[in-house]
Order: sequence, then C-alpha cells, then structure tokens
Amino acid sequence: MRADLTAAGIKIVHHGRLTWEALELTGESDDSVVFDDEYPIDYKTCSSAMFKRIERAQSYGDLIRSPFIWIRHYPAQMQAYMLMLQKRLSVLFFKDKEGGARYLMDVELDQKYASFLIEGIRYINDCVKKEDPPKAEMKEACDACGFADHCFPGVERGASAGNLEIVTEETWLMKLKEYQILIDRGVQQTAKEFDKLDKEIKEEFRGRRVLCGSHLIESKPYFVPFYDVPKEEKEKYLKQREQFRTSIKLAAQAL
Repeated sequence: MRADLTAAGIKIVHHGRLTWEALELTGESDDSVVFDDEYPIDYKTCSSAMFKRIERAQSYGDLIRSPFIWIRHYPAQMQAYMLMLQKRLSVLFFKDKEGGARYLMDVELDQKYASFLIEGIRYINDCVKKEDPPKAEMKEACDACGFADHCFPGVERGASAGNLEIVTEETWLMKLKEYQILIDRGVQQTAKEFDKLDKEIKEEFRGRRVLCGSHLIESKPYFVPFYDVPKEEKEKYLKQREQFRTSIKLAAQAL
C-alpha cells in the first residue's frame, strides 16, 4: 500500500516509534504523507465484506459507532497519532485484501473524543500503579482479548465439556449482528431471512456453549421418548432420543 502512494509520486515520511511519556503511551505510525504539511497515514487490510461496510461510511464518525470493536479502534488510533505528532488531520488507507480495491478516509482531530480517550488511558495507568484493577465485567471486547483468562479464570478457550468457548471469527460475528438486527426489526417482517439465519447458527453451534461478540449461545441436549418397535409393543420398548435445545441471546443479559 505504501508502494501505491510512492508510485503516484506522493512523498512519504516515516516517524518510527512515537512516545507520549506523560501518558505512558507508545505507538508506531505507519507513515506520514506530505503535501502542504505532513499527515499521519495508517494502512489497513480487510475482507471484502468488511471493506464494503467501511466504504459505505460517511465519515470516521461512522467507524466510531461501528458494531465491530476492532473497527472502532481505528479512529481512536489516529487520534493518538495526531496528538503525539501535533497534527489536526490524518488518513486511513483501506485495502480489500481479496479484491484489491482501495479506499481513503480523512480523520480529523476531535478534541472531545480525544479527551475521552486520554481520560481512559489515565484511568488505566492509575489502576496499574495502584495494582487495583476494577472488577471485571463481561463485555463485547472480551471475546478477542488475550488476557480474558485473568479476568474470568473459569472461562476456557476452545471446546470442552461444560466450559465457555470464545469464538472470534468475523463470519459469525457478522451473522450474529445481522441476527440481532432482524430480531430488533421484528421477525414477522423478515421471517424467511430470520429462519434461514437461525437454522444456520444453530447448526454451527450444536452441542456447544459459545460467547461470540455480544451473544451467548448455549446448545444443550435433551431427550424425548420415541418408539422403535412395532406399534403393538411400543409400551415395552420405550427409549430416549437425544436432541438439542439452543438459545441465542445477548451475553450481557445472560451472564
């Protein structure tokens, strides 16, 4: 992606590692592009489905409100770079890693949003210094956090009987977002689409207990009687058949 810019004759400057000592914040901006001034730029590759969502965004504000937490990180990252480099404008350069399409988005310095981020950093630093972390609450971000085991020692990654399995695949995160949107709209108007998605999700997670984004999926076996003998002898040969009852709900309401 850097090569695209240099091929177009755009001058690039690399700043290397950035440090804000007062906030104990470090980072590394990909580059700055040079026009009348230097503007931080960061390169992002994504799937075709996610690229289309980003391309439809009217501004970086839409990214801040994205249902996907990693997308919300992008404008926050650029706010930090602009503050450390003392700039008021930056650029996010997206590339569809499957189709190759490119998309550029301007990100302006937002003092209100930047102040919110700084407040959060100071709070985290204070907790670390006091060695007194806040009580952990299961949030959307937990499913992709490498430190989740420290906050929730009973939650194990990977399938095992009775344990919660954390799923982070983009495909299922998006399907469950769509599933919730259909519920919020009212399934009467979208019954066919909802039924298809509901069946797909239940088949994928059959027999599993899963946290995926904001949804907790629990598929538990249960047994119903059935007769596997001639009709006249049914009562003598009553058996149980294993089936699964699956619930899909917002994790915040279940944990």
